[in-house]
Amino acid sequence: MKIYLPVIILLFTFSCSLFAINHNKEIILEDNLEFGVLKWNGYFWQSANMYFIVNTETSENSKTENSNSDSIGINSINIYRTSELSSKLFFTYNRNNKIVSASKLVLNNDKWEELNRMVITYDDKGKVLKWDYKELKKGNWITVKSVIFSYDKDNRINSKLLKEYPYGINNLLLEWKNTIVYDNQGNKISDLLESYNDAKWEFNHKKSYKYDSLNRKIFEKDTSASENCDIYYSYNQYGKINIKIIDFNLNDWFDEKVTYIYDDKFNLITELKGLLESYQDGKGVDSIQYKYDDNINLIEKLHKTWNWRNQEWCIKEKIVNEYDERNNHCSKITSVWSRDGLIEKEREKKEYNKDNKLTTFIYEYKAINTWEEQRSPNKFEFEDDYGNFFAVNNFSKIEIEWGKIVPEPEPTVQNITSSASPNPFYSSTDINFTLEAAGEVTVEVFDEPGNILMSVKEFMNAGNNKVTFKPENLPSGVYYYKIKSGAGTASGKIIYVK
Repeated sequence: MKIYLPVIILLFTFSCSLFAINHNKEIILEDNLEFGVLKWNGYFWQSANMYFIVNTETSENSKTENSNSDSIGINSINIYRTSELSSKLFFTYNRNNKIVSASKLVLNNDKWEELNRMVITYDDKGKVLKWDYKELKKGNWITVKSVIFSYDKDNRINSKLLKEYPYGINNLLLEWKNTIVYDNQGNKISDLLESYNDAKWEFNHKKSYKYDSLNRKIFEKDTSASENCDIYYSYNQYGKINIKIIDFNLNDWFDEKVTYIYDDKFNLITELKGLLESYQDGKGVDSIQYKYDDNINLIEKLHKTWNWRNQEWCIKEKIVNEYDERNNHCSKITSVWSRDGLIEKEREKKEYNKDNKLTTFIYEYKAINTWEEQRSPNKFEFEDDYGNFFAVNNFSKIEIEWGKIVPEPEPTVQNITSSASPNPFYSSTDINFTLEAAGEVTVEVFDEPGNILMSVKEFMNAGNNKVTFKPENLPSGVYYYKIKSGAGTASGKIIYVK
């Protein structure tokens, strides 16, 4: 199989639908909407340091349908690069506990600046309708990318349309369309990606699927404009995949076979993978063995390769996981084989709060005999209680702040033009607004739980006015202001960063 794309893109191609736009590539998962950008650095596609995933599941049993006053969500995420805080994320939720917006802040000349915003629109049933990626240009927030979703009669996503407007919404540059087809049993049978060029849709990539009478996937065809492969699946008597064969349709020598072996509790304990032509007596080119504790937590993963000359297995890599007394995964150490035997090279450490929610993740690399924080080459994923998935790349440490979810205020008819500056702010911010006529005005600032932090009520003249908000003993986070007068109302969101 010829490889024209870097490995990171190829891996995503096999697991999800891929939207590509110029020198930024948006990745859209098959069942979730993933926000992230892969940037071209002149040599290869490099993943951005942050993105998050919003669950598009609309099941009646979804937790997002059961919001209540005790809902806890992720308020913010701090992202470090080699021990230095490099960016911050702030999130807001709607009344169904789904994320409706996220703001990314970066440190620029010792000041935090909002770099971009992600805004998600839902219908009244909680289905994602649209995602807008906005950037600040010349003082205005401009939509530069959008993803538009459509659904079939069974509320399944059957189309995703990505548009890019690098110079504003009236200047469309690129369009990509992902079309999904299902059979009568609800199984996905086709996933087509097309790009719009010269006033017509052109083929880019397609995945096709076949299923048996038990709705198990038995065949998958992956086709692009320049290459294709077929994947065959078979199952054991307990319904577990036991053999997978990958036919690259080029040369039989490149075809692969994977065998899966399970214990009496149906846990995967061995995975054998090798070229089909050399796959003999269960001895593949690679072997991965898994071990579990009494709570079925994966505690060891041992990767070996087969040495044909010596007719023996040779250790390539070993991963050891540790868990706390509450079964939270708290440590992962990766060792690689060298002339001196297994040497520890990577370590991941996690911390949790009393509610078993992840609060800290640290990636370390062992240089000589010392563990040092380094940027992780891997993507780290986690989620809240409502199907909102988060993922971070290119980091050494992340800190997650959890808090009570208070839905973003319902939009009101706003007859007053308002803004806050600076926003984000450090010590104080001015809430600016324009009145068409003089009168009594009330300006309030409140936190996400709805506690009023400042209230100003006075007579103000027509024209431009401002009220300064200076927080005292408040944590970093998202706050809101509301302006009320006889002429109308206005409201907005402000971000405080210490």
